[in-house]
Amino acid sequence: STRFRFAHDRIHQAAYTMMSKKQQRDDHMKIGLAICRYVLEYNENDYDMMFIGVNQLNQGGPDALSDERQHFTIAQLNLKAGQRALALTDFPSAFSFFDHGIKFLRPDYWKIH
Repeated sequence: STRFRFAHDRIHQAAYTMMSKKQQRDDHMKIGLAICRYVLEYNENDYDMMFIGVNQLNQGGPDALSDERQHFTIAQLNLKAGQRALALTDFPSAFSFFDHGIKFLRPDYWKIH
């Protein structure tokens, strides 16, 4: 597989801004899913990586998902990250994870569950 690394942050930023908003969201979602999958399979206690993965998912947002089942899964990941942030007394991060988690739930979730 080919790997790229930008020599300067501004080059990275320029390349990123050339992407469509949809491509940006899709890429954040792919990266976040890959990181979270890795953490859940190999090291559930690596909270730093979990925070990074969930933040990537949140940058992708609910509109980047095509599979309805993923909405609930990502809401659960946000809940787990929020609970861990609370345990670390990082209240702003906890609030952000909880808020994003709610946004991933479908509007009718509260009626069904």
